[in-house]
Amino acid sequence: GRPAAALRGLTGETHRRARRGGSPGACRATRREPIPVGAGRTARRRRTLACMTASADLAALAARTWERTLELNPTLATVYGDERYDDRLDDPGPVGRAARRALADETLAAADAIPATSLDEEDRITRDLLRLTAATEIADDEARMDLIAAVQQQGHQSLLPEIVQFQKADTPERLERLLARLAAYPAVAESVIGLMDEGRAA
Repeated sequence: GRPAAALRGLTGETHRRARRGGSPGACRATRREPIPVGAGRTARRRRTLACMTASADLAALAARTWERTLELNPTLATVYGDERYDDRLDDPGPVGRAARRALADETLAAADAIPATSLDEEDRITRDLLRLTAATEIADDEARMDLIAAVQQQGHQSLLPEIVQFQKADTPERLERLLARLAAYPAVAESVIGLMDEGRAA
């Protein structure tokens, strides 16, 4: 929820900027830097290409991270109107936890590999948000925030009443996806019970 909300808004704008030819602001800033004697236009072209490549890499990373976030959080995808995962529920168990941690590790490493000096101000904000959301996910995983006790107002017990407010079932295909999602609920409940047992034993 928390990382996904930050990611959603930045992916579209990052892609639009990349399609317009990278990060023109960064390229302009780079062109104002002193050019070594004899380097001339070749050095300028290389620096311009580097900043455009960095912006394109960032756009691809943001899109890839968002797509994987939706896949690992299918109920979130439903809330945002993406019906591709309407037949499943989030996996709170060890497999789902490992997948979310892997995504966070990969995103942080990929964002760190993109040089901030080759990005303009807006792209640097995007990069910082990717790093922040990934680092937050890693910190939550290290702290085992998934073991925090459930409360009456939120948790798996309120999931289905909430999700049916967003999920459509007005066609046979959509109804089938909803029924498949409902059928997946017992497994989710078992995973949550396992986490509660683990938390009590910790």
